Amino acid sequence: MGTRNHLTLLLPFASMPAMSRLNIEEGVSLARHGTMGVGGPAQCLVRVESEDQLRQALLFANERDLRPFILGEGSNIVFSDEGLQAVVILMARPMDSTDIQISHLGSKVELSVPAWISLDDLIAFCVESGYAGLTCLSGIPGTVGAAPIQNVGAYGCEIKTAIQSVDVLDSASMLSEGIEAENCHFGYRRSIFQKQPEKVITKVTLRLSMQREEDIDHPQILEKAGRHRVDLGTLRRTVLDIRRKKGMLADCFHSCGSFFKNPILTSHNFERLNQNLGKKCPSYPGEESSYKVPAAFLIERAGFRKGLLQKGVGLSPHHALSIIQNGRASSESVLAFAAQIQKRVDRLFGILLEPEPLLLSKEGDRMSLKSYW
Repeated sequence: MGTRNHLTLLLPFASMPAMSRLNIEEGVSLARHGTMGVGGPAQCLVRVESEDQLRQALLFANERDLRPFILGEGSNIVFSDEGLQAVVILMARPMDSTDIQISHLGSKVELSVPAWISLDDLIAFCVESGYAGLTCLSGIPGTVGAAPIQNVGAYGCEIKTAIQSVDVLDSASMLSEGIEAENCHFGYRRSIFQKQPEKVITKVTLRLSMQREEDIDHPQILEKAGRHRVDLGTLRRTVLDIRRKKGMLADCFHSCGSFFKNPILTSHNFERLNQNLGKKCPSYPGEESSYKVPAAFLIERAGFRKGLLQKGVGLSPHHALSIIQNGRASSESVLAFAAQIQKRVDRLFGILLEPEPLLLSKEGDRMSLKSYW
């Protein structure tokens, strides 16, 4: 796993304040910094808690011709067993209410939130404060800065509905800019930031409603809550309870949560799937007459049952969409198991499931599960 060393570097760059310091660790196991619990050592790891420290860390990487890699809570990534040849910049810490800048706009409120605080900490704060709009995202692990990258969503809510703008720092030019929501090109689990990793998110501005209830139309929430309009505290407890029973909370298993995205099918492909199954597949309406199909349904129909475990890797006993490992498995084992699922679903239904987490090689490149077929 490599040797772990600690270095305290005094950075002499003219553009930095005098006596600025970075604490840099070498050979840190990345398995400790990802919820899947797999991965080899990082070449270097730097913890940052401010934009000034972020700039220092990026300059450190640039001066040494090393790739910077931004890491939050590690809830949506599978590291290679060989580790990562990069300066891993860890941007994650618990929230302090003084971190958030609040502006009141009539019945609305705008929150300017640093990227490095926990998304769930923010949601808990919003529920307590009576700010509605994000409660259905309760329990999703990760930082505020990571949420726009994949446009995280759950139970009929996506983060894009609240985002007004995103502040970024370009890791190459070291210039800051603000990007309005409409220019982020949000879609289902996607944004421009996935194709522009040099844009490091430093702040997210959100607009929420000042009310202590939310209107709900997602069937799972309705079944539990029993009504369409739910107070924020009850809604948060309901969402957390559902996620806990599905094994989708970060403290349940070594897991990335949902491992595959729900495929979105055209009406033609949806009808072909129904003919293949011999019955109508469960679905949710998508954009432009498309259908969002539960990946968990396809996985189970392909013969992968909940609770299946082989060589320390398998499916959560609570939800077929969550790949778990028992704490002793390797990254290779996790990826090989995921590839089995992807290959069989593709063979049976002609649908290629797309991984939700980032599958990262030693060099820092995105890997394809097809290499494990």
